[in-house]
Amino acid sequence: MPRRASRSTARPPFTKWSPKTEGSHCDAWLTESSTLVGPWLPDAWETTDPSGNKFCPLGRNARGVIIYTDNGYLSVNIINPDRIDDIPAGLSLSAMATGECSFFAYSGPYAVGDGTVEHHIDLCTVHKRIGTVQKRLHSVSGNRLVIRSETALAAAEMVRNKLEWTWA
Repeated sequence: MPRRASRSTARPPFTKWSPKTEGSHCDAWLTESSTLVGPWLPDAWETTDPSGNKFCPLGRNARGVIIYTDNGYLSVNIINPDRIDDIPAGLSLSAMATGECSFFAYSGPYAVGDGTVEHHIDLCTVHKRIGTVQKRLHSVSGNRLVIRSETALAAAEMVRNKLEWTWA
């Protein structure tokens, strides 16, 4: 098996994209988004339910990528490699909560605020998420990204998510 080339932990310089017109949808993310731009690989996804129980929606070995582009779009793909042959036809949030899920993906524009990032979901494996705006708290330190959010699962109970990523 070929070995993966080692990568430096230092991120390369980012050349900031600038919109052609003032007042475009991109203005909101120009100042802070440069720290997010690029590919990120998941290290951990931990969810805590209202009772304090913790679980990993796509298993402890989840693999994938989140990519923030310099023109304001993102794409998220996460898979449970232990269940690769068991991708159901219709994913649901409750299936993710019980670990029955094998794959989760979405994409759309994003906007960055003061310590927050809004994911505007155009496409998603969970149909109920299409057309929604998912607000996340984020922090970047060196080559590490932490994203925190609250999500309503089955019966509208709110769970807290913490996703940790390493810049690829």
